[in-house]
Amino acid sequence: TEGFPYTLPDKTACDVIVTIVGKQAASANMTCMDFRGRYYRNGGSATLVGSVIAGSNQHNFSTETATILLSGNTIAPQVTGIAATNISWKATMQVQPIATAT
Repeated sequence: TEGFPYTLPDKTACDVIVTIVGKQAASANMTCMDFRGRYYRNGGSATLVGSVIAGSNQHNFSTETATILLSGNTIAPQVTGIAATNISWKATMQVQPIATAT
């Protein structure tokens, strides 16, 4: 499954991989960040297993932040840019879910 936000159904576990790319306008500044999170839901709200893992993060500006946000049962990438800076962002999210009947 690709796309976001993703709502985790009940009785489901999933692996989520997010890649975020940003390019500052009129500059050579760019960033590429990868994150991975594992989640499950069994009768209540979705739960993150452990913590979100940052992977290969390469950039030549470093005050931006990004992660995978979990809100209730909804999973989505979240990025915070740099104040007074024009940055174009692109994110992809891959979700590999597995569900059980009980």
